[in-house]
Amino acid sequence: MFPIAFAIYSSVDWGVCLDRSVSYSYGLVMDAGSVHTTATVYRWPTDRSDTNGTGDVREVFSCEGSSDSGITSYSDRPEEVDKALRAGRCLDKAVGRIPESRRADSVLFLGATAGMRVLNATDHEKAAELMENTRSSLEEMGFLKGNGTESSARILSSSEEGILGWITANSLNGTLDPASNNDASTVGALDWGGASSQITFEMPPQDGNNNGLLSTVKKSMVKLYGRNHSLFTVSHMCYGQKEALRRYFVELIHQEYKRRGGVLPKYVKAPCQPKIRFPTYGDGVENSPHHHSMKASELFFSACTRRTDTQFQLLAESDPDRVFYFVGQSNHARCAREVRKAFDPARCRSTYVKKHCFDSDDIPLRLLSEESPSSSSSPDFVAFSTYWYLISALGIPGGRVSQFNFRHSVSRLCGASDEFAHGLLGKLGGEVERNTCFRGVFMQHLLKDGYKFREWTGIDFAKRVAHAEVGWTLGYMVNRTNSLPSETEKEDQGCEFLGMHYALWLFVAVVVVVKLLGDIVTELLWWLLKLLFKLLWSLFAKVCCRS
Repeated sequence: MFPIAFAIYSSVDWGVCLDRSVSYSYGLVMDAGSVHTTATVYRWPTDRSDTNGTGDVREVFSCEGSSDSGITSYSDRPEEVDKALRAGRCLDKAVGRIPESRRADSVLFLGATAGMRVLNATDHEKAAELMENTRSSLEEMGFLKGNGTESSARILSSSEEGILGWITANSLNGTLDPASNNDASTVGALDWGGASSQITFEMPPQDGNNNGLLSTVKKSMVKLYGRNHSLFTVSHMCYGQKEALRRYFVELIHQEYKRRGGVLPKYVKAPCQPKIRFPTYGDGVENSPHHHSMKASELFFSACTRRTDTQFQLLAESDPDRVFYFVGQSNHARCAREVRKAFDPARCRSTYVKKHCFDSDDIPLRLLSEESPSSSSSPDFVAFSTYWYLISALGIPGGRVSQFNFRHSVSRLCGASDEFAHGLLGKLGGEVERNTCFRGVFMQHLLKDGYKFREWTGIDFAKRVAHAEVGWTLGYMVNRTNSLPSETEKEDQGCEFLGMHYALWLFVAVVVVVKLLGDIVTELLWWLLKLLFKLLWSLFAKVCCRS
């Protein structure tokens, strides 16, 4: 009779509750960019012993504030910065996705990126005040309260942003976790934001052929899943699409200023903007819904645009409310000539006070292969942020993008009138309609003249990969888990204890019943008892382990 009882005991899956008792930790990361602010919630198993201390981080929720301006737009009114943080109730929605029982020990990090780095270089006191108001606003909302997780808000360095973007790209491609048994090489990361552009990739091992060259390259070390990675990363401030566009407009104004003998113009011909319906200057331009105007305060007070021509700079800054009108020309050839100036390092250094210039000789891409990028089946680089938004605006599918098709689309747009631009881009808003030609031409030269990519066959243009959006925030959370405490206890241990308690009593009851009924009755009924017992345990386990 004991063998019969043991058969009933062993037929039940006593571990059904234990398999579901996983404890999760949560983190909320805010990307305070130069154009908008996003909030993303991540979670990972609290016990990280199986992944060498690095969390298996997954995106739970992500949203973007409805405001089309980042926190830097509040530099002159820092007390109102909470508007950028609360835009579209994005932050409230994100917090709502964290279980209430885990909010007190969840990580919150706000990282301000290149837009704030530019402001910090332009006016350090304004940047410091803005960040202090940002922290205060988050504290008033109930964050950064010293919950033991060292939540914080600060300006990310350029190298941090590049490295974190690389971690994201490789986490989503499955090239970092040893448990994935993926022997593929890591991919590089190309990030193009509003104020800067970044490139990051893993350096090859040193050998006799490149040892001397590698010793001159600035490298960063990062440890993930128990492995060390030697990375090269470089960020080019002022080469983000927003600051590059600002430089382009100031260059056009300076050309007209010189042509007019030192007099600032009101109307400026703009080759990268679509030709407007009113071909003459005057009220027609100013009243046209398709004209582009900017105040001096939007153009000349950035560290990226301050020029060495002091007479011009002082005159331009003398009236911050002066308005400049840019008259679109739809001139693709001249647009390309203007953009190429940004990639002449000698000219750049002689033009701008801060010397934020692009020198492609500083990027050792030739260490990756004789031809960069290669045409292998796996991508050498993942390009995201503005790269993806731009090809999406042009109606080009993401993934591998034909350089010929992209160049053709940009050339067609840059040579067309505002009616064509409106038909293609009007649904995205006037700013996108006016400036996509410039961004398209700039992106071609950024990849070709800046990073020396002769072909795009090894570049994947992406917004999302696998289960998350590509950017620096996932990389931050993956890297941050290395320094967070790891707990092995499970949330549902109470269920485990209760289940085993009842299991013991049920086992004893079966033994007693078998003894009383005797061998003959047992032989007739034990199959029915076994079936009933399994049904009862199944119902109990469902109730106990309900998620």
